[in-house]
Amino acid sequence: EELIRHADPVLAMLVEETGETAVISRRVGLSAVCLHQRQSPHPLRIALEPGDAAPLTMGAVSRVLLAYAPADIQDEALGEASDDAIRGELATIVADGIARGENEFASDAVAIAVPVMREDGIVAALAVIAPGARAGLAWRRRVSRLVVEAASAISGSLRPPVGGA
Repeated sequence: EELIRHADPVLAMLVEETGETAVISRRVGLSAVCLHQRQSPHPLRIALEPGDAAPLTMGAVSRVLLAYAPADIQDEALGEASDDAIRGELATIVADGIARGENEFASDAVAIAVPVMREDGIVAALAVIAPGARAGLAWRRRVSRLVVEAASAISGSLRPPVGGA
């Protein structure tokens, strides 16, 4: 698929620059599904395999996909949990263009995720995931900057949508 082809070298660069696992995921229905990953070279690492799925409410990657999803998808994913705090968090993710999570889908895991956008909306979520012991404040700041730049590189390499400019 075109997205994986364009994302793979960017994921490899993120692994080289951060030392941690880089993933790209897409929303499929009410799930965030990992499309592709490049694993950290460290023996102790966090990894998502292609095809792994999580609910849209669990983890930074999922929340990025949910934050940029249409309102009806948000309503369905949130269900009874549709309180102001969750809606506020999603609005903050859209305003900031980034989501951060700790200990959400794996114990002691830190994830920093951003949207991969195209003119017609979100295409995927890009993230770097690390064990908390290696994800100090300086690392988090640096990775936050790197994933934004990486997502922009992927976005710029994608073709416009069919019927687009």
